[in-house]
Amino acid sequence: MSTLKEVESCPDTPERLRQRSIDKKCNENPPCQGEPLMYHCVKHNTSFVEVCAPGVMITGNAKMNRRFTSL
Repeated sequence: MSTLKEVESCPDTPERLRQRSIDKKCNENPPCQGEPLMYHCVKHNTSFVEVCAPGVMITGNAKMNRRFTSL
């Protein structure tokens, strides 16, 4: 199951990040190798993508990457 989605931009405020994280519903996906999934938004080439992935640092052109444990 792919959670990858191209978006116009990554969230630029904590409020927008929280809302996009809620909308993406990463916590409703099954874990990946035992790790719960969290919201990530990263730059890929000339666009941005959102993806649910384990809570590890995504290297490269990462924008905001934050875990909200209360979601």
